[in-house]
Amino acid sequence: MDFPKDSKLLANSAVQLVLGEGHTELQAQIARQIDAENLSSFDAIMRVFLSNAGLDGAVEHAATNHLYHIHNARRLSVRTCLPQADIILDLGGANAPLFSMGYPHKFEKLYLIDLPADERHEFFAKAEMEVEVDNSTSEGDVSILYCDMTKLSAFDDGTIDLVWSGQSIEHVPEEAAVRMAEEAFRVLRPGGVFALDTPNGSITSVHAASAGLEVVHPEHFKEYSFSAMVDMLSSSGFAVENTFGTNHMPETVRTGVFDYRDFVVGARIHPLPEECYSQFHVCRKPG
Repeated sequence: MDFPKDSKLLANSAVQLVLGEGHTELQAQIARQIDAENLSSFDAIMRVFLSNAGLDGAVEHAATNHLYHIHNARRLSVRTCLPQADIILDLGGANAPLFSMGYPHKFEKLYLIDLPADERHEFFAKAEMEVEVDNSTSEGDVSILYCDMTKLSAFDDGTIDLVWSGQSIEHVPEEAAVRMAEEAFRVLRPGGVFALDTPNGSITSVHAASAGLEVVHPEHFKEYSFSAMVDMLSSSGFAVENTFGTNHMPETVRTGVFDYRDFVVGARIHPLPEECYSQFHVCRKPG
C-alpha cells in the first residue's frame, strides 16, 4: 500500500468533512506529518480529528447539527439493544420507521402507528418526510395504521411481541402517555417487550433554557426525568429490565450549563441515563 498517497487523500477528505473548504494550511501540515512518519490512513485521519482545528470544527458542527449526533446514537441503540420479534408495533413511527433505524432482525409483521399527515404537527406533516412502505422488503411485511398511538383498540390483548416507541411518548400529554404505556402492556403477549427512547428532561431542560424555551421541540408536551419515566413504566405493570442513555453529556452535568462539546466527546451509549441527552428503556410484560 502507498501509505503517503492514500493517507493524504483521506486526510484531505477528513479536513473538508469536519471543517469545510479553505483549510489548506492544516492539510499541508498533516501532509508533512504523513511524509515524515509514513502514517497509515487511520493515523492520518486521527491527526486531523485530534488537531486543535479538528476538535474546534467538530464542536462547531455539533452546535449546528446536534440532531445528527442524536440520530446516530439512537440508530446504534436500535441496532444493538432491541430483541428479535415477530409481530411489532412501532408507535409514532411514520417519519422514522424502526426498519429504517437499523433494526437488525427479520420480522413477520411491522405495524407503523401514526396520525395522518394532516393531523400531525406541521414539522412532521411535510410531504418529503412521509414514509413509503415497501411490503416486499426482505426484513418483513410492513403496514401503516393511521390512528391514535395511545388507543390501540385495533389490536387484541396479548397478540404483540414487541412495542417500540422511538422518541414519541413525549409528543402526547402526560395522561395520554400513561394510557400509551398501559395499552402497550395490554396488547403485548406475556413475556413481550416494550422498548422506548425519549429525551431526558434533566438534560434537555438545560438545553431548552439556553434558548429561552421550556422544551427542546415545539410539539413536546413533557420531557421526562429518568426517575419519572421508570415510575410510569413500573406503574403500568412492566418489569424494567435494561436502562441506559444515548449521548452522554458529562460537561453539561458537571457545570449545569449546556455544552455542545459533549456531543463530540461523550459516549454514544452510556450506562447512566440520568447523565445522557436521551434515555432508553427495555421493559418486559411479566408472564
